[in-house]
Amino acid sequence: MFYLPLPSDQADRLASEPTTDFFTTASVLDAAAVLFVQNLPRQPATASADAQERRFAEIVRIANEVESAAPGRFQGQVAQHFDREAFAMGLGMLGENGIALLSTEVEYQADELLDAEGQWNFQFADSYRQRATPLHPVYLPSLASDLMLSDQQNRLLREFLSGIDESVAVQGFAGTGKTFLIHQFARLLEPQRTLLLALTEGQLRALQARVKDAAAYTALTFGQL
Repeated sequence: MFYLPLPSDQADRLASEPTTDFFTTASVLDAAAVLFVQNLPRQPATASADAQERRFAEIVRIANEVESAAPGRFQGQVAQHFDREAFAMGLGMLGENGIALLSTEVEYQADELLDAEGQWNFQFADSYRQRATPLHPVYLPSLASDLMLSDQQNRLLREFLSGIDESVAVQGFAGTGKTFLIHQFARLLEPQRTLLLALTEGQLRALQARVKDAAAYTALTFGQL
């Protein structure tokens, strides 16, 4: 999991509002994050989160070079070619690609985002994650393993365990641990009695990739029901 240097509220406005003044004050990192999200639907679905972060770091490197040669040009180019529909589609794909946005509720310093050479800081994700969703050791006998869970994950997993035949709704921003919870939920289910459902084929493949022994489950899109 890595965090794009783009606050989630700004991303939502970019995806939903026809006009925005975002690019008039956007930094090089802001514009690089927007370009990355907009291009995400065209990237290979099999790319790992580490590969995605390296791709973003390369965008930042190129953006810095453009900025050095002609200040403001990179932001202008991104604004000129901004595609709101493609950007919104990319936002919807962040979670399944192991990518998250920044929360307005978690503080960080701008200089944390770059390393000493002014390039993308690959250590930022670990330090930010601990602030966004601090993890604590938890032992659950039903899973026969020690887990590192956030408080929210711990509550949800225990709720699931206390009523395994009841419905549980999990909602949250990308990077808050929903995929990890799905993996833990699946460990408690009987494949023969479980149906995996998703809206699209791509989402279904992403779900199956997070479930152990996925071939033992029946998996369908809602359109195939």
